[in-house]
Amino acid sequence: MKTKFENIKSLPDKVIFEGIKHCFNNSSDLFSSALALKRNKKYNTATSLLILSIEELMSSLVLFYILILDPDKRDKFRYFFNSTDIHKCKHDFALFMNEYLKMLNINKIIKSNVEINDPRDLSAFLSKKIELQKVLKKVETEKKTFNNWFLQANEKKNAGLYVVYNDKWHLPQRINEKVFLKALKETKSVRDKVSILLKVLISIEDKDFDNIFNFMKQAMTYFESEAGE
Repeated sequence: MKTKFENIKSLPDKVIFEGIKHCFNNSSDLFSSALALKRNKKYNTATSLLILSIEELMSSLVLFYILILDPDKRDKFRYFFNSTDIHKCKHDFALFMNEYLKMLNINKIIKSNVEINDPRDLSAFLSKKIELQKVLKKVETEKKTFNNWFLQANEKKNAGLYVVYNDKWHLPQRINEKVFLKALKETKSVRDKVSILLKVLISIEDKDFDNIFNFMKQAMTYFESEAGE
């Protein structure tokens, strides 16, 4: 069942925050299930669950962006919920986030213990770390090569689940350990980067919620203004 954007865009912040946590936890469950199936050499279903886990992870991340955007700017994520090919949207977003977070190097930032006390400081810090046009250019280059794993993810996911006929019968079991290990490498790369951010967010206590997310919303406003969004 698809979630409609119209049902999301006007939700109270704390309800959106609940969705972030639910999607993240479901993504983690799918990932753990994939690893369990791999141990039983069910490589086809395991591969499909890895890809589904990334789709849920991207849903969690998009909800985070919706949360910190002003309601009148949330429409930029309408496509993510209302697209006729929602799976492709999620894989494209995963491709973008993979390149985006490579540049941001969020793991290094968190370990650096940079002290930021003002939303303008956070905006300035992100502006120094991220050149959005460079990220977008890299993503477009990856799409043109057709070699990027994320561009083939939906095909791999379906191949691991369904029996299809194309000149002959193709079974899900044709997805072997090599295909699984490639999927694990690609999905884990994104998961590790995104999870660092989301784990910090979902650990926020109720008493701190308003202050922290108001801070992030202000920082996002400044960042968008400086980026010319």
